[in-house]
Amino acid sequence: MFTLSTRLIAALLVITAGSAVCSAMAAQQQVLRVGFMNSIKKIDNGKYSDYTVDIMRTVAKHANIKVKMIPMPIGQILARLKSGNLDMAIGLYKRTVREEYSTYIDTPVGWIGTSIYTLNTNRLTSFQQLIGQRVGLLNGSALGTQLSEAVDNKLITPTFSTSYSVLAKMLANKRLEAVVAATSAFGPAIQKIIPKEQYTSTPYDIGINADLFILVSKKAVISDKQQLINTLNRVVKAMADNNEIEAIYQRNSRTYYQ
Repeated sequence: MFTLSTRLIAALLVITAGSAVCSAMAAQQQVLRVGFMNSIKKIDNGKYSDYTVDIMRTVAKHANIKVKMIPMPIGQILARLKSGNLDMAIGLYKRTVREEYSTYIDTPVGWIGTSIYTLNTNRLTSFQQLIGQRVGLLNGSALGTQLSEAVDNKLITPTFSTSYSVLAKMLANKRLEAVVAATSAFGPAIQKIIPKEQYTSTPYDIGINADLFILVSKKAVISDKQQLINTLNRVVKAMADNNEIEAIYQRNSRTYYQ
C-alpha cells in the first residue's frame, strides 16, 4: 500500500511539473499583440522604431516573451484592450475607466508632456489666450481641471477626435485656432503636415500625473497572465532602477520627461 501511494504521488508530481513546463513554454511561444500610438511610429530597416517600441522590445527580451508591435490610433488601442483583441499596450497614462479592462504594470516607462500648438500666424501661448477659440483635443485624453472646466462651461469651442493626424490637418487648414495635445505624439503628426517653422508649440501644464505605463488587457487570452504581469513588474522596475529606460530615450534623442 505504501509503495502504491508513493508511486501515485510521484506520478502526480511528474504530471504537475510537466504541466507547469508546458504552460511556461506556451507563454514563451505565444506572440503577444502590443498596441502603440501610430502617430509616433517610425520605420527603420523595415521595422517600427521609436522610444516606446524600443522599450517594449527590450522588456520583451528581458521577460523572454515574443511581441508584435501594432501602431494604431488611441481609440482603437482602448477598444481592442477592452474587447481582448489586443493583449497589451504601451505608452498610456492611468485613468480609472481603463483600469476596468486593463492591468497596469507598476513602474511607469515614461512621462507625457502636453503642449499648445498653433500656427505662427495666430500664436496662442497660454490658457487665457485659448478662451473663445476653437481648440482641438484628443478624445479620451487627460485635460486637467482648468481645461476640463473650460470645455464644460463652453469657454472654448472644442473639437474632439481620436486621431492626432486629423487634428493636425484641421489646424493646418485653419479650422482650429489651437490644438492641446501630448507633445511626443502630436509633434510627429503635425510635422508630417506642415514644416516645423510654420507652427509654434508651447508647453502646457495640465496639473495631473502624466506617467506612461504598459497595460495588459484583462480580456485577452494569455497563457499564465498573472505570471506574465509579475514578470513584467520585475523587469520594468529593474530597467528603471538601472537607468536602462532613460538610456533608450537618449538613444532616440529624447529624455524621460520630454
